[in-house]
Amino acid sequence: MGRAQLAALLVAAALSGCATASPSRLGVRERIDERSVVVEPLRFEDETGFAFIDGRTGRALSFAEVARRVREAELVLVGEQHDEPAHHALERRVVGAAVRERPGAVVGLEMVSWSGQGALDRYASGELDAAGLAAALDWKRSWGHDFELYRPIFDDAVKLGARFAALNAPRALVHAVATKGVAGLSAEERAQLPELDLDDSEHRLQIRAMFGGAGHEERDEAFDRLYAAQVVWDESMADRARAWLAEGDGTIVILAGNGHCHDSAIVRRLARRGGTPALSIRPLVDDGEGNVARALAEATNDYLFVMTASSPRPATATPE
Repeated sequence: MGRAQLAALLVAAALSGCATASPSRLGVRERIDERSVVVEPLRFEDETGFAFIDGRTGRALSFAEVARRVREAELVLVGEQHDEPAHHALERRVVGAAVRERPGAVVGLEMVSWSGQGALDRYASGELDAAGLAAALDWKRSWGHDFELYRPIFDDAVKLGARFAALNAPRALVHAVATKGVAGLSAEERAQLPELDLDDSEHRLQIRAMFGGAGHEERDEAFDRLYAAQVVWDESMADRARAWLAEGDGTIVILAGNGHCHDSAIVRRLARRGGTPALSIRPLVDDGEGNVARALAEATNDYLFVMTASSPRPATATPE
């Protein structure tokens, strides 16, 4: 279904829909039946190719309304598909809204592990330019996705006086968990782990589905190791983000893959650590087969940024 046919999608809850879904632990709402979600016309903003939806109520929003909420929030998560230029263009807009006129604001990065903090500090202080940052982080090897997709976000943020936080666990630690499991780690490796919750059944099912599971709860050692590695990733980002907030009085915007930026992943792990709730944003492409309605039924993000297959894709991230 193309953009001209859609005229934009507003996904609104029916009488029994998202606005009345029951709360579960830590304020995360239960999934509802997507058949109760009604798809109505959305309004796209021409300059972005996206429509903006309240992911809890289905209400259509302007980007200005989202930006106001972002400016008021202490902690914001923005999901991405790592190789999608339009997602990075939206991240740039959200980061700009969050850090502008917010002294001490921090941009938290899934893309950089703890060992890269020194390079980020040197970049924020002006000692390194963007090219120097990419070289110091060995970006091509350590992350792999095109640095030019991220460069405008970094450059805008540093001009606005933001700092940067390396949030991810070292790859060697994640690999060790994936291959040996938590129980098989050395004392030195275990000392690097944040507090882990490995018993979230909803999250386990989601990760099993990612690995091609049949959607049931049986346990096996291989999957347990893979699941623990995923949890180390999410818990490390949550733990580091809370630590950064505890050290200052600003806000932090976390940029990470869509699989990390929803209620069952980083959001719930941040909530377990206390403090104000995180605001989460998920960009997605409408597939014409009900995936937007399903996302509203799941109600796992505060905002959905929806584009169609025919929406314009910038070659690189573009400014406001």
